[in-house]
Amino acid sequence: MHPGAKLPRPDLANMQLKMLAGTNLARTLTSSGVDWVLVDCEHGNIADSQMHEAVTAIAAQSVSPLVRIPANQDWMVKRVLDAGAHGVMVPLLETADEARQLVRNAKFPPRGRRGFGSPFPMQTFKDVNSAGQYLQEANDSLLTIVQIETKQALANVDEIAAVDGIDCLFVGPFDLGINVSGRDADVSCSRI
Repeated sequence: MHPGAKLPRPDLANMQLKMLAGTNLARTLTSSGVDWVLVDCEHGNIADSQMHEAVTAIAAQSVSPLVRIPANQDWMVKRVLDAGAHGVMVPLLETADEARQLVRNAKFPPRGRRGFGSPFPMQTFKDVNSAGQYLQEANDSLLTIVQIETKQALANVDEIAAVDGIDCLFVGPFDLGINVSGRDADVSCSRI
């Protein structure tokens, strides 16, 4: 199980952002040659059931579905991964403790506390044939991404990056720019 066999590392230049509901839109985005599609449940107009449908539609096209959730809440992480997402992105993490909380929620024991019961994640990986195989491989295969968007997160970025289980830091340039300078987003982003 490899979240997007074409995805040795998240390559932000080769992705699409999905902010609106609809499986046809999800399939259309995958046809643009991307390695992954980010289903945006933070800023997008996507309900929980629509997220489930988008994840399945994206994975069916051999593209990795990743989901950005609105907050670092254990039930949100569980819903996304139980839907079969190949990874979760969490906004506004500011400390290594918050990053460790995310990892605990995203990983099965003994590395975390994620429960298992959903039949859906196995169907989004072409090379996973059983729940047992999914359980064995999920902790090492699913991507855990944190967004760096505040002064505090920027001050703690090295500690956040050092947390075992965090795979990628994603800089939110507009939020970080506004948070750092308190000015216009365009001016702030040029400074970042």
